[in-house]
Amino acid sequence: MQRYAAERFLYRLGESPHQQRFILKGAMLLALWGGSLYRATRDLDLTGYTKDDPAGLVAIMREICAVPCLADGLGFETETIEVEPIRDKEEYHGFRVKLRALLGTARIRLQIDVGFGDSVEPPAREEEYPTLLDGPAPRVRAYPREVVVAEKLHAMVVLGEGNSRLKDFYDLYVLSHQFSFEGERLARAIVATFEHRRGEISAELPVALSPRFYADESRASRWRTYLTRDQLPGAPADFSAVGESLQRFLSPPWRALADREVFRRAWAPGGGPWQ
Repeated sequence: MQRYAAERFLYRLGESPHQQRFILKGAMLLALWGGSLYRATRDLDLTGYTKDDPAGLVAIMREICAVPCLADGLGFETETIEVEPIRDKEEYHGFRVKLRALLGTARIRLQIDVGFGDSVEPPAREEEYPTLLDGPAPRVRAYPREVVVAEKLHAMVVLGEGNSRLKDFYDLYVLSHQFSFEGERLARAIVATFEHRRGEISAELPVALSPRFYADESRASRWRTYLTRDQLPGAPADFSAVGESLQRFLSPPWRALADREVFRRAWAPGGGPWQ
């Protein structure tokens, strides 16, 4: 029901005056892109282009939630909206919005993470989000796949050896196996993301693209537990196999950018390699 509530929030966002102020990111994009290995998520992730103050964000959320849609049978309780700083995401500043929706007698808790002002290059595009039922489809601005990859790569660099964001490794594995990529577009996204977040593309590969990162047994054990707990069929239980796949996908564009070379190669679905 949380996914349905998130979908219907997106519909109201698309019908509100604030549609151009937010861009959809995160795991819900897999459903938009037609990925068959959707990763369930408790959160709706957005990038916002508004003032990053809690009171202003509460007011905007109330306006969005007040947009009527009789067809979906769902209502948002605007008086339940709460906003707090995000403290568990090191790669960007933002706020966490918590609110409650009603569907008949069922109460649904929805959490929306909003980051602010990120560079999105290639630019976001307006998309029609697929619906679970027969209600009107949301019209949302959405991150390109290349920017999702670039932001997760940046998080890998920032978090280094302490990286416990297993969902990023899963998402990158799924993206690299289900979709094609143009090398120049991906390289452009990586450069824009690292410049905006003051990251460095050094000659040395990030530790998360090294074999020893995936050979760590405690990390491999957490990976297997993560796949089982979240019932994720889209990646192998062998963490070293995931590492080999991500190294094939991310090391060539990284090395090209570090050497200031144009990366004119193409990635095919199924795990590449770059051609």
